[in-house]
Amino acid sequence: MKFFFIFIFIFIDTFIFGQASEAYTLKQITFQSCIESNPRWSPDGKSISFDSNRDSTKQVFLFDTDSMIISRLSSENLHTSFAVWDPKNNYLVATLLENDKSKLVEFSFKTPDYKTLLDRDLQTKDADIHPTGNLIAFVGKSNNDSDWRLYTYDFKYDNLNNFTTPSSACESPRWSPKGDFISYTTSEKSNLQKQSIQIIHWYGKAFTQITDSLLELHSACWFPTGSKIAFIGNSVDSSYIFVSQRDGRVREVVFKSDQTIESPCWAPDGKSIIFTMKINENQQNIFQLLTD
Repeated sequence: MKFFFIFIFIFIDTFIFGQASEAYTLKQITFQSCIESNPRWSPDGKSISFDSNRDSTKQVFLFDTDSMIISRLSSENLHTSFAVWDPKNNYLVATLLENDKSKLVEFSFKTPDYKTLLDRDLQTKDADIHPTGNLIAFVGKSNNDSDWRLYTYDFKYDNLNNFTTPSSACESPRWSPKGDFISYTTSEKSNLQKQSIQIIHWYGKAFTQITDSLLELHSACWFPTGSKIAFIGNSVDSSYIFVSQRDGRVREVVFKSDQTIESPCWAPDGKSIIFTMKINENQQNIFQLLTD
C-alpha cells in the first residue's frame, strides 16, 4: 500500500501540475483559492513578495521562507501589484492603481505610508530597480500613447529616458544582475508579430532579440551571475519555462505544463526558480522549481 501512494503522488505531480526536467523538482508554495501573481525574491533570499486578491482587492503580500508566515504589505484599501525589492532590502516599489490610473510608489519597512516615485505626466507600472539603487526601469504611457513603452529614470539627476517607439507594446522590464542590460517583453502591432524578448544595453543599444516561430516568448528573468536567463514560452495548449544563455541560444525546457505559467524569478543563490501557475479560472498559485 505504501508504494501505491508514492506512485499516486508522482502521477499528480507529473500530469496535473506539469512535467519538470530531470534536474529540477517541483514544489507548490501557496495554496489559497485566489489569483496570485508576480512573485519576486528579496535580495537576501529570505522573503518573496507577490500580489494576491485573497483579501478581495489586489494587495502586495510578503512570504517569509523560514517561518512560512504570509503578511500583507499594503493597506486593504489600496490596489497594489508588481512589488520589487531595492538592492539593500529597505523598501519595495509597487504599482498603485488609483482612479483607473497606475503609478509607481515606494513602501518603506520603517513606516506604513507610501510615497509616489515620479512626478511626471505618465502612467507608470511594473518597475525594476537597478543594482545600484539609483535607476529604475519601468513601462509608462502618456495620454497620447496607445501602448506601454519602456523607460528608465535616474533619481540622482532626475533624468527620464524612453527607449521604444509608440508602435511597440512593452512589459516586464528587468535589469541584469550587473545593471548592464535590460530585458523586456515586446510585440510590434504593425506586423502582428508574436511576443518576443528584447535585450538592450543600459543606454538603449540593442543587444539581441529572442524569438520563436511557434511560441509566444515573454517574462525573462536573469540568473544571479547574468550568464543565463529563464523565460516563458506559450503555445495554444501548453506553457514552458526555458533556460538559455543570455542571448537566447542553447535553450533547455526545464518545465512544461498544460496550465498557464507566468512570472519566473530566479532565487539569489541560483538554485531555484519561482513562478505562478494557473490551477483553474479562480486559482493561480506560486510554485518553485528546485535543482536536485
